[in-house]
Amino acid sequence: PSWSPDGQEIAFYSFREGSRDLYLMDADGGSLRRLSDDPTQERYPDWSPDGNRLVFQSDKTGNQEIYVMSRESRSSDWSVPRQLTFDGGTGPLWSPDGRWIAYVGERGLRVVSPEGGDPRTLLESDGREGRPAPVFAGWSSDGTEVYYKASGAEGTASFWTVPVSGGTPRLLVQFDNPSRPSDYPEFSTDGEYFFFTVGTKESNIWLMELFPPR
Repeated sequence: PSWSPDGQEIAFYSFREGSRDLYLMDADGGSLRRLSDDPTQERYPDWSPDGNRLVFQSDKTGNQEIYVMSRESRSSDWSVPRQLTFDGGTGPLWSPDGRWIAYVGERGLRVVSPEGGDPRTLLESDGREGRPAPVFAGWSSDGTEVYYKASGAEGTASFWTVPVSGGTPRLLVQFDNPSRPSDYPEFSTDGEYFFFTVGTKESNIWLMELFPPR
């Protein structure tokens, strides 16, 4: 789920109609609206700072790409989604100043203007210099840094930061306890804290009785 900037609405995606679709509801749970009804998969909606645009990812073309839809005001209808990326993209997040959308593409950690145009690569996904590949992005509160979660060769997670202007990534947190992994790529941050999932490996034992066919 993604809160609108004014805290009055929540955008989210749901399987309730058989595939992932985008929905919007008031913060009190009322006025549920379905924003997409494609048989494809739409997910990870995120708000623009002005509260009148949503960025999300979809596999409409057969590949995961980034799209934007907009409205004139809260009472207006939403526009037809406009495709922003054409060489892959997942987990889009709007910058606090509205100038950029950060995402993870096939080529690495990237930013693209919400108006379109060529994306800019902040970090390649080729594992150079021993750095793990980015899997999900976040923004600092002032919009000058892009945080990202990375996954190493053995699945170990870590948090990094890189300037939006470009530069050398800096390691912030390394998950070095194999009994407490953080496998899901998603995380959230307010610029001071990171919020993420830590898992515990568990299993159950079941007994099934087989009957001969009649």
